[in-house]
Formats: sequence, C-alpha cells, structure tokens
Amino acid sequence: MQAHVAVGGASRFSLIAATILRGLAVSAFVLHMAPDACAKRKPHSPVPEPVASRVPDEIVLGAYGDTRTGPFGLGDNERQKVHLAVVRNLLTTTNYDAVLFTGDAVMTNFPVWAGAYWKTFFTRTDLIVRDNNIHLLPSLGNHETYKWLPAFDVRTAEQLKCSLTNTTLGNVGSSVPEAYDVGESAAVLSHDNSTSQVDPGTKAGRRQINSWLIALDTGTARERLDAALNYGQFEGNVQNQFYKGSGEERCSEDAKLFANAYLKRAHYDYLKPYTSAVKRSYYAEVFQAHNFRIKVIALDTNCLDSSAQQDLFSR
Repeated sequence: MQAHVAVGGASRFSLIAATILRGLAVSAFVLHMAPDACAKRKPHSPVPEPVASRVPDEIVLGAYGDTRTGPFGLGDNERQKVHLAVVRNLLTTTNYDAVLFTGDAVMTNFPVWAGAYWKTFFTRTDLIVRDNNIHLLPSLGNHETYKWLPAFDVRTAEQLKCSLTNTTLGNVGSSVPEAYDVGESAAVLSHDNSTSQVDPGTKAGRRQINSWLIALDTGTARERLDAALNYGQFEGNVQNQFYKGSGEERCSEDAKLFANAYLKRAHYDYLKPYTSAVKRSYYAEVFQAHNFRIKVIALDTNCLDSSAQQDLFSR
C-alpha cells in the first residue's frame, strides 16, 4: 500500500497540541498510518503510548506551522514562547520519523527584519533538528515571499469604507489579527480617494513601517489596531508584487529564499539532496515501513501554476 500525504493536510491525524495566540492558531499534530486500513485499531487515547511500545511498521510524523515570527499580536514575537511551547509538546510526546513545517515561518521577508526573524525562528526548530536529530521538512507560505517593493499607498479605515463591505470594515475594530487581515485584503483594491504613500526603499519609509511594528508591540489598543491595518497593507503589497511574476519566476524566487533560509542560515544540510541539484522550493520524501510507504509532498503553494512543479509531482 502506498499513501500520499500533502504537507499541511491529512485524512487521519491526532491533534496533540494547539495554542491560540491572540486569534492566531498555531497547531501541532501527529499522523499515524496503519499498514492495513481494515485492521482493527486501538481507540485513540489522549495520552500517547510510550516509545518502546511502538510497532516496527508504524510511521509517525509531527507537523505544525504558521508561527509568523515577527511583530507581537500578528504572530509569535521574538521571544517565541508559543513556538517553544508547541515544540516542547511535540518532543515530549513521542519520537518522530520527521516533523513537517507547513509554512509562514516569519511574518515578512522584508530585508530589514528578515535576518532577525529567521534567526529567532531557528532557535526553536534547532531543538528538533540539532538537539533531537529529527529532520524538519519545511514548505513555504505566502509570508515568506518577497520581491522588491516600490512605494505603496496606505489608507485609513475611513478611506477604505468605499471599497470594503461594512462587515469587513467592522473587523478593523475587533482585534489586531482581523485589522491586519483587512489591510492585507485592501492592498489588492483600487481606490480613488486621496492617500499617503510609504516608500520602503527610503529611510523615511522604513522608519514609518518600523513605527507600526513598535506600536504593535507597545502601543495603546487603538494604536495597535491602526498599526495592524497599516502593516497589513504593507505585507499585502509585498505579496501582490511577488505574485505579478509567472509561476516559474515565483518558484525561482522561492528557491533562492528556501536555500538562503534553510541551507545558508540554518545549515539543515539534509535538505540539500532535495533542492540543490535542481534549484527549487518544493520536494518530496518517502518513508518506508515493512509493508507500505508514505510519500510526503512539500508543495510550494506560491507557484502551483509552475509547470516544473506540476511535472515533478505528476510522475
């Protein structure tokens, strides 16, 4: 029997850890594939069995994602307490054949902050890879994308009212993550009203964006909501600029990003065979047991329209 499991989703899994960070869910789960789908199985117990009792032909995969290392309130901040809690929960439950990371490791890959965000992210994943010798198999999300960003428009909630529904606009005042989502969604809309512009290529523009990050961490409730709306527009424009390229161009950009993050920064050299010979940001790994195997596919969802990616996984 052969089973294909896409990173980020599975038909059967046991949820062993879930933490909510101000509206953002960061989850961890374990997937157990049985050699015979019709075989009688033990009912699931919330307390995992000891490692010594594992049957030889069982494959255990852990998975989590969406840490969004960066400004507090939108993801896990530089103290990474939530990420640490999830990793500790994973590592104290069982031994794994691999741990899958489903993307959105950092809030943004904007060069000014990317180095610090990735460094912080790897302090937690190193507990998996270096301290426990377990392979982390990552895929990329939309928040890892980056391409040069020209000056972009920033609008207040009042200026957005002609472009967004009342329901959507109402979310601006609900929570920081929802205000961010409104801003991110608004970045794709065309507007006729007057706006202010922020140019990330200038010192003044970077100071403006940095002021939003500071407000997200230390501002009043109103300041944090306004900052989240503005920062959402920034990140939405970063992503829009990236998605203007063709599928092949986006996969090529992601291949550079993947190599820079996971090979050059983290030195997770076991990933080299997947992505180095042919520069790419997607790959597959097969786990073999006694009478079945599992194929884990790490898609790059930022460029699913790439013919090269489609060809690889259609074989």
